[in-house]
Amino acid sequence: MNYSLKELSERFSVTKMTVLNHARRLNLELEKVDNALVITDEQALKIGKSINNQKPVDEKLNLNIIFGTVSQAIEEDKGQDNSNNENLQNDIIKLLKQQLLDKENQILFLEKQMNVKDHQINKLNETLDNQQKLLHNQQSLALQGNEKIKVLEAELQEVKGSNLDKNSHDIAKNNNVTDFYKDLKKDSNMENSKGFLSRFFKK
Repeated sequence: MNYSLKELSERFSVTKMTVLNHARRLNLELEKVDNALVITDEQALKIGKSINNQKPVDEKLNLNIIFGTVSQAIEEDKGQDNSNNENLQNDIIKLLKQQLLDKENQILFLEKQMNVKDHQINKLNETLDNQQKLLHNQQSLALQGNEKIKVLEAELQEVKGSNLDKNSHDIAKNNNVTDFYKDLKKDSNMENSKGFLSRFFKK
């Protein structure tokens, strides 16, 4: 129920200005309808309590009589609001719990993915280590092969050199034998020549 400024001032037995002053003191926003201020039930009850606070005990207004039905309606509204608020809070709590559960499930899923990724990374690292070891072994074998090739080449050069020396010695030896036979033949020819001359002159 809404009240005009005049209706409320008559119920409280005060002036309209007193009602306005208490409304301003309470920072109540009064609506205007057709250029007339309108006061709601809840605003009226607050203004009545404010007025009572300034009155002596024997002059206090009986707000239960003035606003009996209003107070009951307000209390019912408050009860309904409280019930609605409680339902809303329960709904919010349920929603938050569901969101929390979803987040936990997401975290578990991400942890599983991270474990899988860690396992894959470990496997890749092992493969990389094995490949590096194989490459190192190949390089070591290649170096050893090159060293052996160099040793074999040196040995081959030594053998070639030795064969050349032997061939040279054999050639020299053959030359000596040939020279010996040549000298022998020459001496033989000279002897034959002497024998012929001596026989010739003896006659």
